Amino acid sequence: MAGTHPLIAILDFVRGRRGERGLPAGARRLPSLALRLVARRRRARGFYDARTLALFRTVWMRSRWPACLLDYALFRRDLGFGLKPRWAQTLRVGLPGLPGHRRRLASALLAELTHAAGDIAACSEGDHLRREVIARQDEWREAFFALLDTHRAAGLCVVGNAGTMIGSRLGAAIDDHGLVVRFNRFSGEHSLSADIGTRVDIWVVAPGFDGPPPAGVRWIVVTGPDMRFRRQDWSSLRPAYEVGARLLTVPLEPWRRLVAQLQAPPSAGLLFLEWLRAMRGSWEGVRVVGFGASPTPTVAYHLADPLHQPVERHNWPAERALLQRWHAEGLDLESR
Repeated sequence: MAGTHPLIAILDFVRGRRGERGLPAGARRLPSLALRLVARRRRARGFYDARTLALFRTVWMRSRWPACLLDYALFRRDLGFGLKPRWAQTLRVGLPGLPGHRRRLASALLAELTHAAGDIAACSEGDHLRREVIARQDEWREAFFALLDTHRAAGLCVVGNAGTMIGSRLGAAIDDHGLVVRFNRFSGEHSLSADIGTRVDIWVVAPGFDGPPPAGVRWIVVTGPDMRFRRQDWSSLRPAYEVGARLLTVPLEPWRRLVAQLQAPPSAGLLFLEWLRAMRGSWEGVRVVGFGASPTPTVAYHLADPLHQPVERHNWPAERALLQRWHAEGLDLESR
């Protein structure tokens, strides 16, 4: 890239392929502000790879500003790695100079490092519930593992939201399992119980989804890279918690494994399956339906929301390939 105009170099980085390592010589001539913008853009587009990491690291090493260290630390956290202890003092010193939202993110990294709930910035009404989620997470996860073991023989059905579920007539077979798992908004005016069933025992929700929990659900899993410290506001889940639901987060290990394979943030469905496999040790008794892409433009992508489109940050071809590999290893994967 020597001799390339800086603007062309920036565009090449933003559009770059996943998995490329290091910074070409042309990029090193770009000013730190430009590199920072490129790094943030690549992160926003889901390029969770060595090149994006190198960009954030270069900006931090050049500037030594706490704000740039926070960028670097947050992206390492996106990859599944916690804050390095030697950076803690720099972040603490820089906290007052950070905007409110970024100050809370930095405080969450510090709190996770020390596992001290008192280090988390106050979150007004939601603060007590956040502290409860952190303090009782290990206890709730153990209870969840026991629940899965108890229902191993009766089977567990993980139901995705693919539009191909419409007209499938799988509802009764889904509800016949010992446990039924569903995601985010899983029903709408065009989704019939004859196709998708009615039971929901475990509700898996993406961090950015703010819809109400299903009535009577007992287990709620918040996906993402172990969001118990980072999620700022748990108030949307408070009504379910107050009537007995337990709030789980997915540990970092399954997230880190998937990011390394996909070079992108995994979808909620794939992350839950990876965690499920780690907990159970095999695919025995697990059935997956509703994960297939729509085969024709006439079939909606999402069964509950006809206007919903695939999130571009995910690496869908790699996710489909991994699902097929799991199918070859014994996962009961319904093709529709």
